[in-house]
This record gives sequence, structure tokens and C-alpha cells, in this order.
Amino acid sequence: MAKEKESKKDEKVLDGNTPAGTFLTLTHEGKTAHLKKPDRVVVDTALGYVMPTNGRPSYIMAGEYILLNCWNGGDAEVKSEESEFFYSFCMKAFAVLEPILSGLKKN
Repeated sequence: MAKEKESKKDEKVLDGNTPAGTFLTLTHEGKTAHLKKPDRVVVDTALGYVMPTNGRPSYIMAGEYILLNCWNGGDAEVKSEESEFFYSFCMKAFAVLEPILSGLKKN
């Protein structure tokens, strides 16, 4: 069993820099975001942004919803809209939906 310890970012980590429960780790220009696995509500809401019944899809909003609701640690500044990294991390978080979207078609 891995030994847990508290890091300087106040998150539980297992053997290094990855927090316990991390499903996906996103990195961009030295910044990191650890995401836990999205539950059904997160996936459903994010898919609602991507496949709306009317209007245009909003991939950034889907990624933002995943990023904020599946957050499991990392550099907190990437969650701020004022951050230069925010939109990059939103689009990377959107990648969680790629396996789901590959099997769906909108009629």
C-alpha cells in the first residue's frame, strides 16, 4: 500500500506529486492540473454543452465544467479565468469526453 503524505499544496499525495484518486493529469507550460474521474452528473452536464438541443456547442464551457468539478489538486491558478492557462486547460479537460463522443452522432 502506498504511503500518503501531505504536500506543500495541502493535498494528499501518493508516492510523489500525484494526489490520490487522480484519473487524469493535465500539463501545460509547467503548470499541472490533476482531475478525478468524472461522475455521471459531470459527464451529462458537459455533454449538454457539447450537444445542445439548440444553439452552438460550447467546448470551452464543457471543459471548464469538467475542470472545476473534477479538480483533484495542482496549480490553482489554472482554474481562474484571468489566468493565461485557463482556456488551454479547459480544452485539455474536454478531452475526457472524447471516448464518449466518438460513439455518438447528433441527428
